[in-house]
Amino acid sequence: MTEFESTRKKLKKVFSIHGIPEVVQTDNGPPLNSHAFHEFTDEMGFRHKRITPLHPKAQGQVEGFNKLVNKIDAIATQDGAIVDLLQTYRRTPHPSTRMPPYQLLMGR
Repeated sequence: MTEFESTRKKLKKVFSIHGIPEVVQTDNGPPLNSHAFHEFTDEMGFRHKRITPLHPKAQGQVEGFNKLVNKIDAIATQDGAIVDLLQTYRRTPHPSTRMPPYQLLMGR
């Protein structure tokens, strides 16, 4: 199994729920620089855009948020509270946009 295989499964699950995006923006992680990922981009029909190393602030914000989500997921998964957590997060207006993430993503 290649490094990308677990990422492939997760991306396909997200795409099955939300559709295939035009562009997927990523860091320069090894699974996303693989030949298998390049074939996947062609197969699914999206463009891969890498975050430039000149924007460490954006990368740091994403990594910080991912750490928080992973920590919360690890705790919430133990008692099954992840669904409640995600529903609350997705329906709470974000301070910068003043709109809930779900509304921005789904348009409703």
